[in-house]
Amino acid sequence: QILLVVAYYVVAGKTRHDFTFRREIMETISNQASGSFSYEGSSSTRTSYSNTVTSNVRDQYQIEVEKTSTTTAFRPGDTITFMVEVSNEGCACLGRFEVEDNLTGEGYLTYVDGSARLFVNGSMREIVPTNLAPLNFSFQDNLERGASLILQYNAVVSENINADVSEITNEVCVHAYPCGCSCNDNSRNTNCVHACDTLTIPRATFAEILITKAVSNPNVCCGEELDYDITLTNIGNIDATEVVITDEMPTGFTATEIRMENNGEVYVFNASEYTIDSNNVLTLPNATGRAILIPAIAPGVDNTTRIR
Repeated sequence: QILLVVAYYVVAGKTRHDFTFRREIMETISNQASGSFSYEGSSSTRTSYSNTVTSNVRDQYQIEVEKTSTTTAFRPGDTITFMVEVSNEGCACLGRFEVEDNLTGEGYLTYVDGSARLFVNGSMREIVPTNLAPLNFSFQDNLERGASLILQYNAVVSENINADVSEITNEVCVHAYPCGCSCNDNSRNTNCVHACDTLTIPRATFAEILITKAVSNPNVCCGEELDYDITLTNIGNIDATEVVITDEMPTGFTATEIRMENNGEVYVFNASEYTIDSNNVLTLPNATGRAILIPAIAPGVDNTTRIR
């Protein structure tokens, strides 16, 4: 048996006679070889065909953009770390980049000052935005073919984000210019390539209780009544259940009445529904007492329960 190997090469974009082809016409190169042969006793020439191989033709300048975060679900007040990865998928060097993120487009997110870091060519450095609304970064670093960079920064979710906002979606767009290009803002249409990516983060499902306590009188005399007012507010999006309140009352004080108010309804606890131990610590409710529920924050819903 004799194995014959024929090897040759072509240059994408040129034939052997230096004729060029246009990128718009051919995005994939497909090629198949054939071989004809005969053998002793054959009455005709036979032909065998190889498999078809393909190669993708890259643009001279081309980028891919991917935006990710360390957060899978958000809560009001959360700090979210975003990462924008830019990959040079073209055939030539890129040297200048502009990154624009509409963080403040809906007023849900605010950039954290001093949080931005740029990771490129094996090094890391701090970077300052050139604009905040929308968030914009501009920098010059050579990014060779096949290389990537990562821009990382933090943003805070508004504490007052509407209860009916179930997810946050924003978009980042990157404009890239060739190495050595003397480009300006008017060059975007001719000298740069760009790509965008969107990221959606759903709202977390949770209950979170904020507790405040007030006293009716800052000065009191022996034998007088003193009213304590405990306010419980649920800033989450599901009801808080099995709520238990503990309160270490001052020595010598006794509870005369405990009532619960929510959404216009008032419930007065029986003495059998709470416990006061030897250290004068109130537990409300006890194992047999009426359960306390703090409704989730929602339009038209009173998400606050008061214990008085």
